[in-house]
Amino acid sequence: MLRYIIACLLFVGFYSAFSQETPIEKILSEGSREFQDVLLHADSLEVQIIYSQIHRNAEGNVYLETYTFGIDEKRYFYPASTVKMPVACFALEKLNEMNDPRLTMDTPMAFGAVRKPQYALLKDSTEKDGKLTIRHLIKKIFLTSDNEAYNMLYAFCGQKDINDRLNSKGLSRSKITHRVGAGQFTHDDNKLSNPYFFYDSKGLLHVESARYNSVEYDHIELDGCRKGDGYYSKGNFIEEPFDFCKKNFLSLQNLHDILIAIVIPDAQNAKAQFNLTSEQRKALWTFMSQRPNESIYPAYPGIDDNYVKFLQVGDLEEGMPESLRIFNKVGYAYGYLTDVAYIVDLDRRIEFVLSATIHVNANRIYNDDTYEYDSVGIPFLAELGRLVYKHESRRNHNFDTEVLKRLHYD
Repeated sequence: MLRYIIACLLFVGFYSAFSQETPIEKILSEGSREFQDVLLHADSLEVQIIYSQIHRNAEGNVYLETYTFGIDEKRYFYPASTVKMPVACFALEKLNEMNDPRLTMDTPMAFGAVRKPQYALLKDSTEKDGKLTIRHLIKKIFLTSDNEAYNMLYAFCGQKDINDRLNSKGLSRSKITHRVGAGQFTHDDNKLSNPYFFYDSKGLLHVESARYNSVEYDHIELDGCRKGDGYYSKGNFIEEPFDFCKKNFLSLQNLHDILIAIVIPDAQNAKAQFNLTSEQRKALWTFMSQRPNESIYPAYPGIDDNYVKFLQVGDLEEGMPESLRIFNKVGYAYGYLTDVAYIVDLDRRIEFVLSATIHVNANRIYNDDTYEYDSVGIPFLAELGRLVYKHESRRNHNFDTEVLKRLHYD
């Protein structure tokens, strides 16, 4: 009899161990009715979530526990402006590889043009001295997701260099093939970079001519890179799926890993890390977490703190809590909303990494400007961030936030 009771207890213990909720399942189950309704339609809304808990020991070592929902790396989604994050890092890597101490993030530069729709860019009126620099372009990318700033860094790196670097980081399924918000550039136009040069008060320091990339990139192997029931093009309605197969693609896992390589490099393997100086990494941390009203150059009057912060605060009308810093990059276009974020409460020492994407295009028509960003997408992402934060607030944290508290914002 005793042997039977012990066997039953062992079975119950074994079953319980394998039927317990994972942290992400528990977190999602605590959402509101509207939140649960999104989860009920998670497949059609293409919801994907990655959540990493951060553990630090007394010796300063760090490791992550990661949980996912709906992840499918073979399923295409449009990353929109999230591609600006790796390109900013690649621009800094390329700058370092030039191995010229005169060429820094603050060295003035200018872009030329070899054919339309390219155009020359010689100055930047939003910078204090009117100079165009890599530092200032990166700042604008993260503070307000500036398209022109990204497009110039895309041209600085060149299409082939960007994709070679993605492959070198182990991100072989990812492709970045075009400028953003620049529909006048054809597929072939995006293969051609702008010429550029660096200079100082004495003259030219470095000149690079335009480069054309002959390599073709496609996403035909991905599931669902042709989407919807129709789209508008030049004012005309085309009743056939919209073709994303030659457009940019970064899986959510890729984006999550890229963010970790920037903000917690010790948690990534050496191959996935970026070749950055401590000054460059600090600049990235600063711009990724800076609020628009903290910037003097450029000045962003009237832009809310949560403008490009969807997770946790995207739907808040009041200001962001002072102790909260969100190091992130968002993307939104064609009904896709994505946010990849390292969220830190400087006072409570809470920290976690959260990435999520959702596709809100109920009528399945593209380029009609009818997307449910404000009614469905942003409220879902904001509540998701708050739910994860609530879960994290129940955990013990020993993160020393002093280095982040010392970041200087203009």
